[in-house]
Amino acid sequence: MKSKNLVAIGILILFLIVALNEARFIIWGSFGLPQQPTAPNCGEGRYSINTRINSVDDFLNVLKNLNQTKGDTYTAEGVKVKNSISLFFGQKFYSVQLKSCNTLTMEISENGDVSVRGCCGI
Repeated sequence: MKSKNLVAIGILILFLIVALNEARFIIWGSFGLPQQPTAPNCGEGRYSINTRINSVDDFLNVLKNLNQTKGDTYTAEGVKVKNSISLFFGQKFYSVQLKSCNTLTMEISENGDVSVRGCCGI
């Protein structure tokens, strides 16, 4: 009887851990918990664009359209691709280090959510 109770408690704890992990994606969207500022010019900005990104080429085209006035160019070698850590809201993220700031990163999810995070101008 005691071992059954321990197994039930273990399953409940595991379920709660998974539920808490997924809750941050439900509450804060594709990128989970926002990065907190560590200095006056640090933090994270988020917005959405009305497009779907299915490849590195799609990502580079979006960057080209967003940066038409700046003239910055990016190559596929500079793009990092990673998968979400969410079990139920999984998707790919495409990111690039912005040239204007050494520690500023733009990341766009497959469904068009954009995150610009890091520090700039310190």
